[in-house]
Amino acid sequence: MDKALIVGLAAVWLSGCATMIRGTEEPLQLTSFPSGARAVIGSGQSCTTPCAIHLARNTSTVVTFEHEGCDTAMVSVFPTLAGAGVILGGVIDYGTGAVYNLQPNPVVANLRCATETPGHPVPTLMPAIMTVPDPNGNSNETKLLELKSLLDKQLITPKEYEQKRALILKGM
Repeated sequence: MDKALIVGLAAVWLSGCATMIRGTEEPLQLTSFPSGARAVIGSGQSCTTPCAIHLARNTSTVVTFEHEGCDTAMVSVFPTLAGAGVILGGVIDYGTGAVYNLQPNPVVANLRCATETPGHPVPTLMPAIMTVPDPNGNSNETKLLELKSLLDKQLITPKEYEQKRALILKGM
């Protein structure tokens, strides 16, 4: 009886359950801001965002995003061990790559453009600067210094800097 149990468990462990259930490929979702960028993966496959490309789950690659008037952006994609893969995965599953998920997925590129692309506004992440007394006790001087630091680190544009600076000064 113990021998039959061991043989049965070995058969399940070696059978490649994840290969049959999850498959060996995964659709890699590609998105960019602005949309309409050409996304090219290391193997040469390409599409226009938003789009998806099927890749082997055990593939490491770099996705390059190109859009006219914008800087090129590159994002690395790596296989990571999937939770279900550890439980279901057998020797075969590790060989086929079925125990992996591609990360990040979706792949998102925020392209830095010289000018805003018509019809495709670039989302802007701007820190909230309060124009009323700050409950944390931050002075307007502190806010202005933090804002300048964001500009120096190129986390905001000069235009955003001037807009937020004006709001802070208006609240004085």
